[in-house]
Amino acid sequence: MDRLKVLIVEDEEVMQLLWRAEIEEKVGDGGEVLQAFTKEEGDLLLDAHAPDIAVMVVDACVLGKVPNTIPLVEKARKLLGEQRPIIAVSGKEEFQRMLAAAGCNYLCSQKCDPLCPEKQQLPQMVADRLLDLSDVHL
Repeated sequence: MDRLKVLIVEDEEVMQLLWRAEIEEKVGDGGEVLQAFTKEEGDLLLDAHAPDIAVMVVDACVLGKVPNTIPLVEKARKLLGEQRPIIAVSGKEEFQRMLAAAGCNYLCSQKCDPLCPEKQQLPQMVADRLLDLSDVHL
């Protein structure tokens, strides 16, 4: 694996843009961000890039108000194995628990807010996971 790939499944374009910029800034040329705005796009990118995905980020509710990405997380866990990070993103603890039960092994309770530094949690979490994996050589 030359560049560590991050798959982000998130329907909010603003969040995708913020996360991509922050992640790319933190990891430089060592990482590549794949973006899916729907569950279907996430499924296609997962199928196409599973061997190269180092970290996956999944919003609990994509194009909806209920947690609808559970089947995608279950599939990702099977394809990515037990060790690769899958980060659940939700402000609701109940949704986080559901995604954790489906296979997410990291939880992020906040989305990014460019005006609030303490809400920059996700990009740093991704960068930390990539740093951990860069020595492992998946």
